[in-house]
Amino acid sequence: LAQALEYAQDVALLTLMVATLSQWMDGSTPAAEEPPVTELAPVADRDAFEKVQMDQIDSGPVDYVVRCTEGLFAGRFIYINRTPQGELFGSDKDGKDITMYIENAGLSPKHAEIKFNDQTYQYFLRDFDSASGTWVRVRWNRSIEIAPGQELMIGGTVIDVSEGPEIGADQEVSHWLTAYQLQHLLPTFANQGIVSLEDLRVLAKDENFEQLQLRSEDVSVLRSALRELDKMWPTMGYPSHGLEFTLRSPEGGSRVCVINWEGGTIALAPNGVLEEEEEDVLDPGASQITKDVMVGTVPVQGWSRCEWLRVGYSFGRYYVHFSARSSESLQKGWVRLRAEQRHWLQPHDLFLIGTLEFQVLRFNAAVYSEQGYRATMEDEDVVLQDLATSNWRHCSYFAIYDGHGGRECVSFIRQRLHVNFVAALHAKGGLDKSTQVHH
Repeated sequence: LAQALEYAQDVALLTLMVATLSQWMDGSTPAAEEPPVTELAPVADRDAFEKVQMDQIDSGPVDYVVRCTEGLFAGRFIYINRTPQGELFGSDKDGKDITMYIENAGLSPKHAEIKFNDQTYQYFLRDFDSASGTWVRVRWNRSIEIAPGQELMIGGTVIDVSEGPEIGADQEVSHWLTAYQLQHLLPTFANQGIVSLEDLRVLAKDENFEQLQLRSEDVSVLRSALRELDKMWPTMGYPSHGLEFTLRSPEGGSRVCVINWEGGTIALAPNGVLEEEEEDVLDPGASQITKDVMVGTVPVQGWSRCEWLRVGYSFGRYYVHFSARSSESLQKGWVRLRAEQRHWLQPHDLFLIGTLEFQVLRFNAAVYSEQGYRATMEDEDVVLQDLATSNWRHCSYFAIYDGHGGRECVSFIRQRLHVNFVAALHAKGGLDKSTQVHH
């Protein structure tokens, strides 16, 4: 059988050779074999993508880890359970609802609670009427809500926040225009009798801009501002006052400044020595927004470098965050949560309870590197749990930058590259406001 198969193969090969030779002799060429057809993915059609917003995409729940970064248990971490009971930190060893019993760390019997919302997939931190408070670190790329009665702890300095002067109905449009950098239109609005937010709601409904005789660029900004009027200043209630910031001292508090809806910046100067703020704006020709205007200075104890605290207003609340200069800073500023305030925890948040400091993580990540035979380490790495590109979809950033012949270039890239990515997204309106996030 084997010999018969071998003979058949030889005959088939000989027949093919004869057929090929005869085609060459009469000038014809053998037909080329058709290449196999490979199925390729179709080219994406942008116009065919579903138009959705970020909060309409179900990303599912994300597990959080909190790692102790300072205190008795530094280096240890806890997985936050997503049960309705949540996590309750405290020092009461007999408390049946305490899930995280910690002693010798300055905690109250029931100190702080983290609960998971299984409908929105959010984690919320709140103080449980503790003696020393629950504090959240102020970040540069995410804001923290602030209201009268709260405290800011900047190094060894405490700033009290209280209710400022009332914003009367006849002053509302003045502050509203300033918040949108339209303060130059105030005389025009005043001449038309538009002085209160209720007057603005009528204008938004009628859209009768011709009577104002505005420039086209002002009309564009005005339309956008009026479109979000009911969200930014909801009819159900908004603070009709500014915030007053007072430096706490044994001799009595001294007022730092009052900030209204248009926002403002407080310089946090070590021992009162003020530095000139560096430009962090990508477009050097861009006009300065009102919350970036410095309105007060606080002499800070325990810091070595000047930083800037931005105070802004959005969606019926006041918020604080640091400037972009603080992105690499090791100095810490804290906001004390008020009673019943629920802080929406995001990756990279830090919170302080008693003598323990915890960091919120999506991943329990670590970095290892070796210098090798070079005189200095020229490479850089960055591990960011949260780029803060969206409130509804987390985006972490991990990178290794290969340096050659020095650290200046690679250090600059490490600090600026991801910031430029985020700034480019914000320049287009941000992911959360986009109706076409797939684009």
